[in-house]
Amino acid sequence: MKLLLIGDAHLRMKAPAKRTETDFMVVCLGKLRQIVKIFKEYGCDVAIQVGDFYDSANPSGELVAETIDLLRTAWSKGGFDLLAIHGQHDQLYHTEASMKRSALRIMEAAGVVDLLHPDEPTKLTEGVHVYGASFGQDPIVPLVPAEFNILVAHAMVGDKPLFPGHEITGPHQYAAKHPGYNLYVLGDYHYPFSVAGEGYDVVNPGCLIRKSVSDIKHKPKVVLYDTDNPGGAEDIYLDVADPEVCFDLTEDEAPKDSPALAELAARLAASGSVGVSFTDTLQQYFDEQGTNPEIKDLIWQNLEAETV
Repeated sequence: MKLLLIGDAHLRMKAPAKRTETDFMVVCLGKLRQIVKIFKEYGCDVAIQVGDFYDSANPSGELVAETIDLLRTAWSKGGFDLLAIHGQHDQLYHTEASMKRSALRIMEAAGVVDLLHPDEPTKLTEGVHVYGASFGQDPIVPLVPAEFNILVAHAMVGDKPLFPGHEITGPHQYAAKHPGYNLYVLGDYHYPFSVAGEGYDVVNPGCLIRKSVSDIKHKPKVVLYDTDNPGGAEDIYLDVADPEVCFDLTEDEAPKDSPALAELAARLAASGSVGVSFTDTLQQYFDEQGTNPEIKDLIWQNLEAETV
């Protein structure tokens, strides 16, 4: 069975800082169209997306509607089966309870995506089952015997630290902690990797969007994986704009350091609460410090408003 593995998408309307595009929704939808084209050209059976489909838990209605139209058209013109899970960016205040009213849930109701669950396997074909662990959910040992079990999870797992002193769970560590699967498809960590263990593969396709100047060398891609040929993951790179065109690289416009943010970053680092993004780090800090829920909600509301 041919799978098309898709990393964190972070679809959004507003261009990230230093990106030069005036209509970033067009950029995001263009990547989806490329993915649909690849899916059909390579005769894929199912596409799997690893969470953080949107960059905000409250994405623009226009963006959601255009995404639904695109995927519905893809289905009507030859099929496009898409399975997905929730990342923290798809969850309001990063809470599991909010998944019932998320944009992904709306897409599921519209019939363009099927959401995966940790304790309920989705049967792809005879002998191939897939489970999903959204952000905040714990994977389980597969419930039903199958020839090939797949776990799709949004978890901070990487093949190298993101900065000096960063203690990160490695792919083999994660597989050992959650045994019973032949393929682990992971998101949250934005940089791609593919490693093989004894009887299993771990794949992270990497983020589809280059969100900052530090991502200039990142090459967005999707990954082809055939369950009949384990270990044979194939990278297919997307056509993207040259960094010198899509990023404003002028030094005189570089953002100035903020003493307040520097102080917060220092405190977060000292407490060991450092994640892959500012919002992830902030959430960990809230949890560890027992921040008042009203204050936390007010901060999240303002952050969500900035990313729409």
